[in-house]
Amino acid sequence: MTTIELYIDGVLCDLDKDFSVRLNRKFLNVEGLSAKDAQYSYSITLPLTGANNAAFGFANVEETRGKFNRVYGAELIVAGIRIFI
Repeated sequence: MTTIELYIDGVLCDLDKDFSVRLNRKFLNVEGLSAKDAQYSYSITLPLTGANNAAFGFANVEETRGKFNRVYGAELIVAGIRIFI
């Protein structure tokens, strides 16, 4: 079984057994790959756990202030290989 680790702002998230990630990238100019490309992000669903709530600053709590104006850092590691940061 392949291990998948997702860190949000340095906090290891709890993942469901059915967790999957789909990474897509649209290349505008293959020759200038490092300079001209477009990236898209996709949403994921995480289980409601203490670790996941903490990773997102308890955004699931109605009284949490500033929860809609944050940018979260994410790191995905699959089988010991960093996929994105």
